[in-house]
Amino acid sequence: MRTSSVLGLRWPIVVLLIVLLIVVLYIVINVPLLRGPELVQNGSFEIGNAQSTDLENVIGGPNCKILCNASDSVFNWTVSGPGHAGDLCLNGQARDIMCWVTDATGSTSKVTAADGNRLVALSGIFGKPANRYGSVSQDIPTKPGQLYELSFAIGSTAKFIDPTSTTRDVEIRVDVAGMTKAFPAAQTQEVSHWDTNTMRFTARDQVTTLRLSGEPQPRLGGSGYLGIDNVSVRRLCTLFMVVWSDC
Repeated sequence: MRTSSVLGLRWPIVVLLIVLLIVVLYIVINVPLLRGPELVQNGSFEIGNAQSTDLENVIGGPNCKILCNASDSVFNWTVSGPGHAGDLCLNGQARDIMCWVTDATGSTSKVTAADGNRLVALSGIFGKPANRYGSVSQDIPTKPGQLYELSFAIGSTAKFIDPTSTTRDVEIRVDVAGMTKAFPAAQTQEVSHWDTNTMRFTARDQVTTLRLSGEPQPRLGGSGYLGIDNVSVRRLCTLFMVVWSDC
């Protein structure tokens, strides 16, 4: 009687331990808890040719380098955009597709960077409709079928609202691995405001193109300052992957 009683008490414990073991194994094998190394190069736009050139000049005060379409001033990034209608650089490319703020700390605009001392304003500097804002893109190494997490900061401000617009409802559209997702810029009363946004995607190829574009929110047609900074992509790893692979 005593033996059967003891066994009767132990069975619930054994079952509980088995359930706990199954849960732990599931987490170890399937749940991404850790992040791999950084895959984006120059994610905070700190590195590049910040000097004036024959094509692209730096405007003192706001410390903004006015970029042409296909500019190579910001290292590791491909920049593109329509710029101002009819306004061209000397090489025939669109002008003021975006503004690269080369010294945010010393800028008279008081718009600071989210990380480091530099940032990109996809809206440019001279004011234009948001459907003419610029985009930045970069090819990153990935493994097909693996899960990744993108994070980036969107900058907004209570200053520099386009006087031709009744709203500043603008957003950044992300295109990556066949996915498209829009992230609206926050309405703010601050001179410099940053929000960090994240999304996950599953890679389909060994090289994945990440593109972040400025545009108006649908049906709202806003315009005004739209900043981007601190772009990051990391592979999400389970504990099992950390032990048995190169994650």
